Amino acid sequence: MAAALLSLAACEEKVEPNQEPKPEPIPDEITITPEKKSFGKDGGSQDVIVTSSDKWSLKSEETYDWIEPSVTEGEDGDIVKFTAKENYTGKQLSAEFTFTCGEAQAKFTAISESGEVNFLTLTSAEKIDLKYTAKEATVELNTNLNYRAINVEVAAEAKDWCTFSFPQEAGENKVNLIFNLQENSGEQVREAVITLTGERVEPVTVTLSQRPQSKISTDKTEYLFLPDGGSIDVAVTSNVEYTFEVTDGADWIKHSQKEPSVETITAEASKEKRSGVITITEKNPYPGDEAVKLEIIVRQAPKALVSRAIDMKGMRLRPSWEDGAKGSKFENFTIELLLNADELTKQISSVLGIEGYWLVRFGDNGIEPNDLHLAGGQVAANFVGDTNQPASEPEEVYDNSTRPYKYSSSDKIQSLSGKLKLQTKQWYHLAVVGQKDGQAAYGAMTFVKIYVDGILIASGRTANNPLDLASRFGDSWNPNGPKRHRFYFGYSWDNARDFIGKMTEIRIWNKALTSADLKAENHFYQVDSKADGLVAYWKFNEAKLTSAEGFNQMCIPDETGNNYHLICETLQGEDWNYKVEPKFVDVNLPE
Repeated sequence: MAAALLSLAACEEKVEPNQEPKPEPIPDEITITPEKKSFGKDGGSQDVIVTSSDKWSLKSEETYDWIEPSVTEGEDGDIVKFTAKENYTGKQLSAEFTFTCGEAQAKFTAISESGEVNFLTLTSAEKIDLKYTAKEATVELNTNLNYRAINVEVAAEAKDWCTFSFPQEAGENKVNLIFNLQENSGEQVREAVITLTGERVEPVTVTLSQRPQSKISTDKTEYLFLPDGGSIDVAVTSNVEYTFEVTDGADWIKHSQKEPSVETITAEASKEKRSGVITITEKNPYPGDEAVKLEIIVRQAPKALVSRAIDMKGMRLRPSWEDGAKGSKFENFTIELLLNADELTKQISSVLGIEGYWLVRFGDNGIEPNDLHLAGGQVAANFVGDTNQPASEPEEVYDNSTRPYKYSSSDKIQSLSGKLKLQTKQWYHLAVVGQKDGQAAYGAMTFVKIYVDGILIASGRTANNPLDLASRFGDSWNPNGPKRHRFYFGYSWDNARDFIGKMTEIRIWNKALTSADLKAENHFYQVDSKADGLVAYWKFNEAKLTSAEGFNQMCIPDETGNNYHLICETLQGEDWNYKVEPKFVDVNLPE
């Protein structure tokens, strides 16, 4: 049986005489043309022809971002396009791709030569600190780009105050960009983010940071502790960081911060009358600028007789004489007030009166700005002290040893200088007293006397009697011209002659008070609102929107009940368009 099976197998393997032998397997083959390509700085493309024995695929061991093939698989005769990007990296780049067909491989190598590298960097700071008044800013660059090829984009929210003006070459690889700015009249820092771009460079950003005008204020400028002591919260309004320091009185004034912008001061009980100073100072002023400082006064004393005053800066006051003639015409009068000048540096600071007729003011041409005197085109003569006065009552004339006044010793003068030099930041009682002088050579005149703290310091005649405080006047040299002058507190002629300081306890009498009247106990600080001869009395405890001269105007109420309210005006005008809410300050008088 086994022999038979072997015989059968031998018969099956026998090759027929006419049968062809099996072909030899064809080997895998692949070639590419070209095998290498060098690209210039601007890149380009290269076609690679593939010759293969069968289908092929294409891959690389690395991922390249600068060169890309058009296809990654194909067959014999296909063309692969390699596309290279421009090269300005500063480095030679290379890439290797492998074509595979079965077991066969072919490699394509690409080289990219780099062009000159563009650069754009900031030489100036990334954030440029600017003063609120800055009109121009310069951004400094280091770049090999043409200065006209730099694109500048100002953020939309800053375009209303920051605009690109022009570029300028500033040396080899140096460019300055000039920007025009508007003054920052706001309360906070504002920023303009500027983006700079150019060919083949990364974008650069720079920030122009413009400060506001540094401001520090408190809810009051003076704080009072009663004898029992206690604590007071001081609210600080500021757009800058600040320090809060007790610079005088640290032995009895203690300080702590309650919360941001609220400082607490504390004093122990004391019957002693004492005062101190707190200085609030800006922490980081603009380079080259002095730090903004605010001094506030702290006192400990019994309750004040006068606790409020009006800040006259930027405003003026005038009485409202509703019925025209009644109450406004005086043969004899006294106008008195308490005043405290914050500054006396201007050529003229007006206190009260009528421009061109008679006026009590500080300063003038050739006269020092803190020199108080009587002036006006209708002032016929001026005298020091009590010289040539019509009244027979003896007066106390200024004594150089009583207070820190500076005073001229001349007995009689025609000029307006040399009367009295007052100090700033100090309270004075001022009284202007007028008496009819019927014996004057030119008919009825008014003999005017000026008292400071009840002491007669100057006098003179004016050719107006009776004096009408409600009338309007033309210029003294053209009395029939436009009637643009009237009686004011804190103003004359134009806005530059206002009074910068505080006033309170203003009164108008229809009689001439004497030195003894003025120096009566507490007269400087309070009088009976129903006193005989008192026409108008303004205590500055409040301001009300009141009908006055046909308009609703902001007024200080008349304490006498005569309704001669004191109208608060801006320096620009005198009708309802110019009504202004007055700024009151806390005081503690007598000090």
